[in-house]
Amino acid sequence: VSVMTKTMGEIENTNSKYTTKKAIAEAEKEVEKSLVKPNETGLGGLGKATEAIKNLEDLKSKKIRTWEGSDPKTRLEVKASANITENQNVEFRLRDWKGLTHRNNKNDKVDEYYLQHTYKFGKLGDSKVDFAVESRFQVKNANDKFIRERFNFDFAEYLFSNDYVKTTAAVLAPEFKYAWTHSDNHTETYGLYADYQADIIGGVTFEAEFEDLFAHSRKNVANGKDLKGNKGDVELTLNRPTTLYAAGKHKVVFEPKLVYATSWAYDKKTVENEIAGIERENGKKEKWGDYTAKFEPILKYSYQATEYVKLMANAGAEYVNRNEERHSASHWRWQPYAELGMRVNF
Repeated sequence: VSVMTKTMGEIENTNSKYTTKKAIAEAEKEVEKSLVKPNETGLGGLGKATEAIKNLEDLKSKKIRTWEGSDPKTRLEVKASANITENQNVEFRLRDWKGLTHRNNKNDKVDEYYLQHTYKFGKLGDSKVDFAVESRFQVKNANDKFIRERFNFDFAEYLFSNDYVKTTAAVLAPEFKYAWTHSDNHTETYGLYADYQADIIGGVTFEAEFEDLFAHSRKNVANGKDLKGNKGDVELTLNRPTTLYAAGKHKVVFEPKLVYATSWAYDKKTVENEIAGIERENGKKEKWGDYTAKFEPILKYSYQATEYVKLMANAGAEYVNRNEERHSASHWRWQPYAELGMRVNF
């Protein structure tokens, strides 16, 4: 069982010459209130209304940035894993976010949790292929729930294993996923998951995870019209864990992670149905979707308090392209974070 708290700091401020669509919309509401009900809003009559209008005009004169930023927040994560038999494992994880400012400190409900059962069948016959079945139920938020069945075939022992590249995982997994919202909308997805992990010369680790190497989705919306499409996505991660200090029960490790993630549509119809890909403001449909590029240096400290209890403290920061538009790699901003936690083995 592990418990970890993660506190995210304020994203590094963007230049004052930029604003957001959200800021403009809020300013427009203030102008409307000051003109319609000046006394009720407390704007102080015509003078305050003029001030609100001037503020709106100033915002409209600035360039629009395509990310909204983020307030400081903290996340509580509780994770438990148990081997109920030699071949069976049950895992549960709960994540709950709370805001740290007056703008986002509402007591929201649990943001995310999942329950997963894994059955490991071992080698298939006389082959070197490991086979396992994963069954998962997950709630990402109140409007995003799914169940998923995944059949994992691991071919790692058939791939590279030399002084330069050592494959640690090479999974191909047919899967079925059923997702639904609080309304009558639901989505059925049939696809192929893939995950390749390797240790590279120089202590570098590499992972290419295709949550959907290929997936056919059919979304049934409330009006009865089915929206279909074929999509894919990938996340590439490079890391080079380095032990800076290790003595007795103390250990300090530095990890500089590089992450790139993107998605795509296999055909234009998928873009039209808004399942994957993007449609630009000029109406042009593109198969490649949005992307995320991130550099995340992390300093990890651990203390083995007892044979069964480990205490952990991490400090890191995410340097991410905050722009949501795929064609513009701007608005790179730092967001620092700190983590405290413990792990208990029974």
